[in-house]
Formats: sequence, C-alpha cells, structure tokens
Amino acid sequence: MKPRELFIIGPPRSGTTMMTHLLAGADGVLALSEPFLQYAVAPHWMLDRFYRDFQKSAKLSRLRPPRPGDNSRYAAFLRRLARTNGFDVLVVKETFHRGNANPRWRNADLLT
Repeated sequence: MKPRELFIIGPPRSGTTMMTHLLAGADGVLALSEPFLQYAVAPHWMLDRFYRDFQKSAKLSRLRPPRPGDNSRYAAFLRRLARTNGFDVLVVKETFHRGNANPRWRNADLLT
C-alpha cells in the first residue's frame, strides 16, 4: 500500500518543527525534517552515511538514497523507504528559504 504524504512547509521559526515532532509520535508515521535541504547541500557520502545510521538505529530496511541532483528520484526514494518499512504516512517537513539565503540553501523551487 502506498503511504499517504503530508508536506509541512513554512518560514523559519513558524512551528514547522514542532508540528513534525507531534505527528512523528503517531503510530505508522515516518517523519523527516529537511530531507530535500539535506539532499541539496550534503555530499552523497554524507547523505548515504546519514541514512545508513538512521535506518540502522530505527531498525528499518536498508535503502540507499539516489545521488544528488534529481528531486523526483529522491522523492521516490522517500516514498519507497516509507512503503518498504510499513509506514502508513510519510511526513516531510521543509523550512522555506529564499532571498538572502546562501544559494545552496534556497529551496523555493520545491514549492512548484
């Protein structure tokens, strides 16, 4: 069964992290904070290590993230991670950065 998806997007200091933590406490919910931002700024080896450690500590099936550069493939990876591990809901929280933010941190294109 395909997990339902919920995206929480807001400006910094608007409560998006608290909302994500509240939802993460429910059964069957996989909640990830800033996964697309991590994907955009972290080198592949660091992202791979993060997911390896995360999946091991949470006792999840091991899936490797795609190499950075394609948000649609990364979104498919997140869905597959949730589905493979039996989650009913995938929550993705992103803080919206634009304007004067470091160019590597700008993520306004995620909203389109």
